[in-house]
Amino acid sequence: MNEQSFKKYITYKKDYNELLLHLLRGLVKDVLRLEELMSGTRPRLNQVEIKIEDLRNKAQEYEIYDLKPFFISRQFARANFTVDEAEGIIKHPVA
Repeated sequence: MNEQSFKKYITYKKDYNELLLHLLRGLVKDVLRLEELMSGTRPRLNQVEIKIEDLRNKAQEYEIYDLKPFFISRQFARANFTVDEAEGIIKHPVA
């Protein structure tokens, strides 16, 4: 295995989590935009809830099928997301 291939292998999980975080942030923005359009004013939400299924569908477009490693990743926690698998939602506080 050459150095290029090895580096690609090592950064795979990090890239995977970064991509999922990007997709999740996009879903949050979509919810906030929709809320703003519906209410006509800036959203007054304390938190945004995203269905795990919505993220799963986006992730599958990139051939990512297992979200559990992402839910326990540093990237997920540092971005102030929490997951409630029983409810099937991801929560994110709104500033």
